[in-house]
Amino acid sequence: MLLAAERLTRFTEWLKTIRSPKTVQSYVESAKLFEAFCEYHTWSMRNLPSTCLEGWVTSLHAKRKSPATVQLRIAGVTAYLDFLKRHGVVDDVPFRPKLPSQPVSTITFHLGDGVLEKVFYAIDRLVPEPYATAIKLLPYSGLRLHELCQLKLGDVRAVWAGKSEALVLRVLGKGKKTRDVPLLPAGDVLLRDYLTSQKPSQHTPEVLSWSESKRNALPLFSSLKTQTKSISAKLVERYIRTLRDGLKALGIKLPNLTAHKFRHHFVTELHKNGVRDLDLAMIAGHENLSTTRRYTHPTTEDLATIVRRTTGDVSP
Repeated sequence: MLLAAERLTRFTEWLKTIRSPKTVQSYVESAKLFEAFCEYHTWSMRNLPSTCLEGWVTSLHAKRKSPATVQLRIAGVTAYLDFLKRHGVVDDVPFRPKLPSQPVSTITFHLGDGVLEKVFYAIDRLVPEPYATAIKLLPYSGLRLHELCQLKLGDVRAVWAGKSEALVLRVLGKGKKTRDVPLLPAGDVLLRDYLTSQKPSQHTPEVLSWSESKRNALPLFSSLKTQTKSISAKLVERYIRTLRDGLKALGIKLPNLTAHKFRHHFVTELHKNGVRDLDLAMIAGHENLSTTRRYTHPTTEDLATIVRRTTGDVSP
């Protein structure tokens, strides 16, 4: 029988082929905690008691873990046990406890009333290029942070939208699935300006002499030190923390501002402008429509406007 360390290593390698880095980290952490729990109770992975998962969940509740965290831990351990069963390490997957249903939480975050303009003003003052443009692109594209950082020059392309061209990003999302993400009009202008003024200045004469296909493999947002290396997600998060402090000095309090909050703003902005939930899910890369509906929380005014639009009383 494989040792715990070897089991976890193989599980990690397998997960990396089907899950995003963030999910891999969460699931592996859950698997490690479960292994430690079983070792404490001197349970063999070959003959786990049918109530072991239930006992583990009880211990998580005793540590005052939130329902969302408990669900995440169960998902990680279930994936781990399924993997072990597939490789003959465990005979049967223990009974998965059913948790009481929780009300669906909504995500309310939208930078309106000139707040986004003030955020961009602070970015220009506090954040260097190319990190400044990368952060500005977040509320215009709704990308996850790891999706933004791994963009290549060749991932930007133009398509016809009505009577004009629009920029679209080819994004590698969760589960290594690709999708096309159109930008809000202001994001289109921002990226075009970056590609014509900022990006060429980052290239040395050697890079400019490369073939087009080789240049397209370069990062869209290159590291300050190495132009062939992508920007750092950790550094983006650090600049956003600096941004929060700068906004506070301007009288704007956004203590919970993160890279992912800009994604919430993007989806909410599209919903407010009448984009259907199904289309939103495709743009945002949500596999489950219920995830999208956490963002689409219409107010009474929104619903009244939608009804008026059906009779032509309110312009879209």
